[in-house]
Amino acid sequence: MFRLFVEPPELLKVGNLVKFVGDFTDEIKDGTILEAKKCVVVNFRKGFIVPANDRIEILLDNSTKGLKLYPTSTDTLYEILLGFKADGSFLMYPQFPAGHYPFRLDESTMYPEPDANDYRKYVGAFKPEDSPIDKPKLRTYTIKDLEPLVLEIANEGSDYGKLIVDFTINKVEFKKVPLPELEGYELIYREVIHPELMEW
Repeated sequence: MFRLFVEPPELLKVGNLVKFVGDFTDEIKDGTILEAKKCVVVNFRKGFIVPANDRIEILLDNSTKGLKLYPTSTDTLYEILLGFKADGSFLMYPQFPAGHYPFRLDESTMYPEPDANDYRKYVGAFKPEDSPIDKPKLRTYTIKDLEPLVLEIANEGSDYGKLIVDFTINKVEFKKVPLPELEGYELIYREVIHPELMEW
C-alpha cells in the first residue's frame, strides 16, 4: 500500500477512477473500480520522539494506539501523502499487514531486517529525505476494515531523535462502477496494487 515516487504524486480529483488489484477487504475485491464523487483535503501533523538505537511503530488504523486514519464508511477512501522532517538519523520500514515487510528483493537474504548489523537493515527502508515535508512523495491509501498499515521508525543516531510526519489526507467519497458500464470504453484509472502481488 505504501509507494514512493520520484516526484510528488497528484491527488485524486472528482471523476477519477481507481482500480484495486488484489483482494483488500470484503467490500474491495480484485478488479473493483471506484469513481471519485467528492474530494476534500484534510491536513494532519504529528511529532514523534525516538530514543537512540530504538524503534517505534506508527499505526495508521483506528485501533487504540492508531492515528485513526482509516475511514469508518464503506463509501470513503483516504488517499494519504506522508512528508517528513527529521532531527536525527532515521530509517523507516513500511509493514502491511503488521509485522510483514513487503519491500524486498528476489534473493533470499535481501529482505528488511531492522535489527541487523549489516546491509539487510537498509533493504526496503526509506529515509525522511526521500519524502520531505514540503515535497511529499510517499503515498498510501486506507479503506474501512483494511488490515493494519504500519510504519516502523528506527533511530540510527546516538541520541534522541525527533521526527515530524505531515499527513495530507485526501478524503474521497466514491461510488463503485459496475464493470458492464465500462465495456467498450478506453479507461484511464489509477491502480492500487495489493502488496502481496508486488512480491514476485
